[in-house]
Amino acid sequence: MADVSMPRLSDSMEEGTILKWLKSDGDEVKRGEELVEIETDKANMTYEADSDGTLTIVAKEGDTLPVGETIARLGDGSEPPEDTSADEEEMEAILDDAMAEIDDPTKQAALEKKLEKEFAREYHLITRDDRLESIAKDLVEHFLGRGFQGKAMVVCIDNLVKGAAGQAVQNFNVAFGFDERLGLN
Repeated sequence: MADVSMPRLSDSMEEGTILKWLKSDGDEVKRGEELVEIETDKANMTYEADSDGTLTIVAKEGDTLPVGETIARLGDGSEPPEDTSADEEEMEAILDDAMAEIDDPTKQAALEKKLEKEFAREYHLITRDDRLESIAKDLVEHFLGRGFQGKAMVVCIDNLVKGAAGQAVQNFNVAFGFDERLGLN
């Protein structure tokens, strides 16, 4: 099955809106036949099929998609159409389940143990106190020392490192007097 992508119908076109399908899902299409009417940044234009095949519509009328995104597929008719209709509620449920699993403290601990076992040497190098202190010192000196008053985001490999890095940043805030200057005490 060949993908039919949102075409670039003008030099400045970044996205297009499907205005109207000129063929229906399951129709046999010949190369050169008009498939779809697309609204671009400059005009409404029709797009022709690049090849022969059975049309499977992916994008609905009214959908706005970036150039290159799949809007339909053309197959030989022998292949069953792919199920691309995973509804948002189902996807949200899957995402919620995944997030609950990630946030589960028992699974977090097991993941940390596995990480520590598989990457013991690297893990030790990353989580050494002197390394965390060096990172914390850099954060405090360069971020707060330049007059930025706000928050920085630091990605840590696990909760242990997050706690240790956070404590190190607090210690350096106190050492440099930023806690008083910023009203953090």
